[in-house]
Amino acid sequence: MNLKEKAISGAKWTSMATVVVVLIQVFRLMILTRFLDKEEFGIVAIITFILGLTYTFSDIGFSVAIMHTKHIDDKEFSSLFWSQFLIFSLIYIALSFSAPWIASFYNEVSISYLMPIALIDLVLSGIGKLYDTVLQKTMQFKKIALRNIISAFCSVLVALILAVHGFGIYSMIISTLSQTLINNLWNFLLGQQQYKIKLFCSISKIKPFFRIGIYQTGTQIIDYFCSKLDILIIGKFFGSEILGVYSLAKELVLKLVLIINSIVNKVALPILSYNNDNNHFLRTQYCKIINFLSLINFPINTFLCIFSYHIVFLLYGQKYSDVAPLVSILSIYGIMLSIGNPVGNITIAKGRTDISFKYVLLRSIISIVLITISSFYSIRIVAWSQVIMMIILFAIAWRMIIYRLIQLPILNYIKSFSGIGLISLAVGIPFFIIVHYNIFYIDNLIFQLIVYGIMLLLSYIILLNFFMKKELLIILKEFIKIKL
Repeated sequence: MNLKEKAISGAKWTSMATVVVVLIQVFRLMILTRFLDKEEFGIVAIITFILGLTYTFSDIGFSVAIMHTKHIDDKEFSSLFWSQFLIFSLIYIALSFSAPWIASFYNEVSISYLMPIALIDLVLSGIGKLYDTVLQKTMQFKKIALRNIISAFCSVLVALILAVHGFGIYSMIISTLSQTLINNLWNFLLGQQQYKIKLFCSISKIKPFFRIGIYQTGTQIIDYFCSKLDILIIGKFFGSEILGVYSLAKELVLKLVLIINSIVNKVALPILSYNNDNNHFLRTQYCKIINFLSLINFPINTFLCIFSYHIVFLLYGQKYSDVAPLVSILSIYGIMLSIGNPVGNITIAKGRTDISFKYVLLRSIISIVLITISSFYSIRIVAWSQVIMMIILFAIAWRMIIYRLIQLPILNYIKSFSGIGLISLAVGIPFFIIVHYNIFYIDNLIFQLIVYGIMLLLSYIILLNFFMKKELLIILKEFIKIKL
């Protein structure tokens, strides 16, 4: 199998695995919301935030360095492996001892004993994190996809068994640990074919890799902190219960957006990198990518905004009905995120990750200001602050990255998604009113979802066929060619 065939096969396996894993994760949430309280989801959100930030920091760029270094010998890899494992273990010990202080900060005693258990995830990741990079580098996408599907499925089984037997919040934590254990053991065992681990570690061997990855790590840390800042502040100012409601709403929206964007971005980056010195080519392709993403994400998020109560009722149950208004607000955030997310492809394709670092730094400042101010009011205002932030970042990203690197005029950029945007407004606003007031007096929520949902879909089809038929066909043909 040549490089092109491997890339196409990898895209197919990655796409399939991404869809399957997200569906399994949603099913896992459906199960757990029947057994766990909102407060418990909030506690898990706090622990997950700390764990994620730790992951980003503790990697110190080794994964990026391995991906970009052509030849690595066994001694170099073993040095990287043991260094990272030691870092992960030391951070685990430090955070476990810090758990009582973190629990005091959030006024949640349970964090003091739950966090050391959840953070075992960090130690388990030390076994296979670098080997995961090796599997990606050697393009073993089928094995990675199977690993992700199997571990996600096992995680659901563990969550179901423990939840049914009354383990409560432990069912969520332990099921996550089981998924991490399977993933990393899989990575470690398969990775031995490439690099057999040795009892060897040399600081001099890892210095070149540290220099390669440290800049990228700085960007990732700030980016992660910025994206999760709302979790940090809500947990402190509003408490675990409200944080649980907010995190469920945001997670639902993000899963739908990122499942689509992650697949398209994996294909988009090679396309943009292929001819990265031709700005006309980059402008044309980037507009096509945004157009394609908006054609999928705008209708999905419009549907989510209109039918938030119905979807939350079906997925999480009646006791989580207060998640629905936040889903409606954050679906607008999801729309803006879907067209802003691919901007990173431009900086990578042009080799200007330094601009990404500056952009992420500015984004974090804006995020801190908006979330801090909005936290003095209500959780819905915080959600709206996320929407406002994305609108501001839309303008900044265009001027700072898109126009600067590929000279794409603002009107051309807006034109790439304005058609479906106007159609979504034309359809979304009337249907939001229709569903809110239930003008056909349909009592059953499922029947409401079916009847109004079909009406919404038909309205989209009619307007797309009337206003965007030619454009839609061109875009679909382009993306069929690259065999998504």
